[in-house]
Amino acid sequence: MSDIQDKLIKIFKNPKVQAELSISSGMIAISHPVSAAVVNAFKEAATLSDEIRFSYLLKGLASGLNQETFTIDLLNYVKASEDNASHVASSLRKAVLTDSPIVCTLMGRIIADHVAEKRKYDKSDIIVVHALESATDDDLMCFRKMIKTASDNGDIAVSDEYNDCAEWCVNNRLCKESKGTYNEETKSLTLFPGIIVCEPAERLSKYLYEIKGIFSWNS
Repeated sequence: MSDIQDKLIKIFKNPKVQAELSISSGMIAISHPVSAAVVNAFKEAATLSDEIRFSYLLKGLASGLNQETFTIDLLNYVKASEDNASHVASSLRKAVLTDSPIVCTLMGRIIADHVAEKRKYDKSDIIVVHALESATDDDLMCFRKMIKTASDNGDIAVSDEYNDCAEWCVNNRLCKESKGTYNEETKSLTLFPGIIVCEPAERLSKYLYEIKGIFSWNS
């Protein structure tokens, strides 16, 4: 096993950590401050610097895992492969280096989804996690609005309101640039500045939908 696996396994096997994680997994609204035992344990794995950030990370984790098997599932996922351990550690580290509560929560939810489904991180997940490193809450709220304007074939006509968000999406490989659409009926090409929604953008949209209850978003 790698050093990362060994470290995370040691942390998750700690009885205090298991007890705290089991309790926390049953709650979406986790009280602050988060238990010192849990905070200190994850500091050892990911150099945590802020309990408020960590509380959002834990909310994301708790929102997607079964209360009874929370710690066991997390431990088994880390033990399954060095790849799994590396991605969990990376997501933890990136979560607590951000100033965005939404990013912290998303990182926790992404980990939770992979653990619950025993699913490896694929290319789209890696792109999403990388994109979130540079995201702000405003970026993600704008992204939620913009993605809803996509046509059935995934085209988004970018207005002034979404210029910055579209640029962020393209730069981080969530979307591709679109030069226009072809109308089959009129046999004409309509040029407009736009983007095409790719799998990573769809994946990010799904993760945002899954944490909407934590932030009281209506849809």
